[in-house]
Amino acid sequence: MGIWQFPVTGKSNLEEAMKDKGKVTVFLCLIMTSMLMLGLCAGIIVKQYFKIGEATITTRIAMSDLKANYNSYIFENYHILLFDKNCYGQGEAYLEERLEYIMKKNASEDISVEGVAITDFDMIYDDEFKYLKGQIEDSLKYRVVSKSFDELCDALAGKTGSYEDSLGIKLDEAQLTSDTEYTQDVGMAEEDTSDSKARDPRAFTSTAGKEGVLLAFLLPPEGMVSDEEVLAEDIPSRLLGVLPQIISIDSDFSDYDRMKTDMKQHTSWGEDLSDKGKVIAYACDVFSCYTDENEDEIKVFDCELEYLISGRKSDYENLEDCCIKLIALRLPENMRCLLGDSVRMSKVKSISMSLSAITAFMTEKAIRYLIAGAWAYVESMAEVRRLLAGHKIEIVKTSSAWITDLENIIDSMESGHESDKGLSYEQYLMLLLAMEQDRIYYRMLDVMDMNARQVNKEFRMVNAAVGIGVDFKLSYHGRDISVHQDARY
Repeated sequence: MGIWQFPVTGKSNLEEAMKDKGKVTVFLCLIMTSMLMLGLCAGIIVKQYFKIGEATITTRIAMSDLKANYNSYIFENYHILLFDKNCYGQGEAYLEERLEYIMKKNASEDISVEGVAITDFDMIYDDEFKYLKGQIEDSLKYRVVSKSFDELCDALAGKTGSYEDSLGIKLDEAQLTSDTEYTQDVGMAEEDTSDSKARDPRAFTSTAGKEGVLLAFLLPPEGMVSDEEVLAEDIPSRLLGVLPQIISIDSDFSDYDRMKTDMKQHTSWGEDLSDKGKVIAYACDVFSCYTDENEDEIKVFDCELEYLISGRKSDYENLEDCCIKLIALRLPENMRCLLGDSVRMSKVKSISMSLSAITAFMTEKAIRYLIAGAWAYVESMAEVRRLLAGHKIEIVKTSSAWITDLENIIDSMESGHESDKGLSYEQYLMLLLAMEQDRIYYRMLDVMDMNARQVNKEFRMVNAAVGIGVDFKLSYHGRDISVHQDARY
């Protein structure tokens, strides 16, 4: 028998098969190694991005901490969110240190805080008070404010108060009226008044209408107002150059042209009333006026609305200035009413005729209108006096609502019927607020500033910020991370 042997070709196939298996093994090892390396790299990258995300979240936490440190007094009393960028006298550097401290406190150990730099601030008064106006509008959405403004708009019924469109035209027509108009259809009125005790009202207005004296005739017997000057020099309106608007009336009534000029200077609120409706409603809701009961010992001014209008240094000056402006507001309307009242104008003419006989340089007609202007001024004083006492005065004057008499001016100022119709003192202040421009925004910040100082003496409204931009520099295992954050109320 022969010996059996493996075929040569079989051995060759086995070797080839082993070689193929080795190649597959190597190939699979290479793939696994690549996948492991890729996974490792991906893990490192993901971890780095995770750390960048962690750093970003940490910066947001720091910014939130900053926003949480708003001025609580301003928010609780005026519903405005802001923070002091000067950190109540500690400086902006302290603010950066505070942000850096919050970062280090909240960041993980492998993240290093390299630096914090403030890039910019959004101030409460920037862009023509854009942020203040926005917060006022937002606050009105969530609060029920006084209905006084709506009642004011209803009472005015579209009346703009324009001198040129209404009162001025009537006054000019009266100036051209013939001398006989006031005697027709009056019967014995002029004869009856020729022996009356009526006196030229200018003798009264030339004294009582002077600044510094006026309030003595207008305030109720129990009325008191401080003359202490409390206005600080570093408030927003002073630092940003906003000056009071001075209104004066020549209470001597010796010049007809001056009288007409005085009647035109502070009588029109026009479209400003509707345009400024929100800020006026807000101001009357959070600020006090003379007729309010003010028991807040923190407040620097008792007459805060009056300060928004006048911007003077004391309650006395602000109240008196507002009274002058209210008289200027009411004077043309009272003049219009008086010139249309034949009985009362006959009294005026009896005085003017007597004076014209001894006054060579002025006609009787000119004297008549000056006396009428002085009487309308006295009537305006009486109206303001009633407003300060808590009564109402209708915007359109009628003869039946006339208060004063030329026979006894001082006593007659206290007479007259009381009415629940018309506008209150606060509502008349709303009309004056509508005539102011951006001055009222500066002065609102003034009042907030001075009151907030009573709680924290280092606070200054000129440092009041509503937004901030910050650059954060961090590192993670030698890799720099830069994050910029903006935050705003």
